[in-house]
Amino acid sequence: GDALNPWGDLLAVARAWCTTKPEGQMFLGLPTGIDKIQFNAHRVFGRIRWPLVTANWIHVKDGGGEDGDEDDEAAAAALDLEEYKPNSGYGFLFRKWTPEEQ
Repeated sequence: GDALNPWGDLLAVARAWCTTKPEGQMFLGLPTGIDKIQFNAHRVFGRIRWPLVTANWIHVKDGGGEDGDEDDEAAAAALDLEEYKPNSGYGFLFRKWTPEEQ
């Protein structure tokens, strides 16, 4: 198997940013809850880890439904979960940030 890399998640999303066209989008779904590492399986992303993995991306939308629907509200609350809820099914849409937006 692959060697363990503590920065692998950050590098994978950074590589996606490098290969995405300006104004391109990324849909990302990750285990969400209180930040923790479940060695040697996966990470749970929360208030600390989500901003790191989505650096240089602009958050566009939560969930997979229409704006303002219940799925959207539930996904927005996902980052405030008190515990990890596996298979929550929430995804987040991001747009590539460009230096011209400063």
